[in-house]
Amino acid sequence: IPQTIYTIVYDAEQGSRVATEHPDWLLYKGGEFAGQYVLDQSKPGVIDFELNLLQNQVSKWGDYEWRKDDAPLHEVNGDATPLLAQDQNFRQMVKTFLDRNPGSAFHGCNGGGNDLGYEALRMAVVWQMSDGCVGRYRDYYASYLFPPDKMETQPDNWNPDKIEPTGAWRGLLWMTLAMTGDTQNPAKLEEARQLYDIYHYLAKEGVVGRWVKVYHPPVTGDSPEWYLERLSSDNLRGIIIPSHSVATPSTIDNGHDDFALGELKNPPTQGPVTIYPKGLLPETTYNVSYQESKTTENRVGSDLMSRGIALQN
Repeated sequence: IPQTIYTIVYDAEQGSRVATEHPDWLLYKGGEFAGQYVLDQSKPGVIDFELNLLQNQVSKWGDYEWRKDDAPLHEVNGDATPLLAQDQNFRQMVKTFLDRNPGSAFHGCNGGGNDLGYEALRMAVVWQMSDGCVGRYRDYYASYLFPPDKMETQPDNWNPDKIEPTGAWRGLLWMTLAMTGDTQNPAKLEEARQLYDIYHYLAKEGVVGRWVKVYHPPVTGDSPEWYLERLSSDNLRGIIIPSHSVATPSTIDNGHDDFALGELKNPPTQGPVTIYPKGLLPETTYNVSYQESKTTENRVGSDLMSRGIALQN
């Protein structure tokens, strides 16, 4: 898909053509973001109007990824009853757009992930689940419910011209990678290339994508919300990714049984940290290796899960 186009088809500005011709469609939402009104998705004609706007964009520019934002669902004069019909009509509109344009895609957002749900997410290629840098909560709790590779953090907070080999950036591997901006700095370009290459490698090894398993490993010496574990569907290959601001990740391989980890080097954690992987096959030998260290070791799954992986500083 060559481009993402930000189009909030259900918002309207005072004085616009749709607001003037269809005042009965308008629900006042206030504020200045994308207009003062939202179109009532339960009203006859609204969905056809919105689909026509989207189809005109396809006619002008070809296939694209349609990105939404803001909330398409609003109470009507304090009555929540119409929300069900609004939701059903909106999801039908997304489905119709994709059916008509199989080369296009749908990208979800609403002030971050406020309207995220299974029925809409299944039609999206990705969903922005926060509007800011939420640190250790980046995808930790959302991953209990939703596939990590259909989620992204706020791309505008990640400019490749500012990329560093730190856990904050490597923590983007928790989700699908999203950045906004560009860089002419060869060192920064190389750092971004390496991060995306790691993601592509993980996809090749089945640690990214549709059937990936997600675990939340126990941790001593630090808060566990800084750590996310990905495993392949056969539990043979994986990665543990710290998301600290100065931490870094790593990999594990034993021919075809891989596992991966990241080193932790940053304050406020000064002492030893032990991470206890989950979901490993007890009798299988895993080769443990690191992104920022040449250290490697072969250990069986039961030992890794019971004694953990200790980082001294």
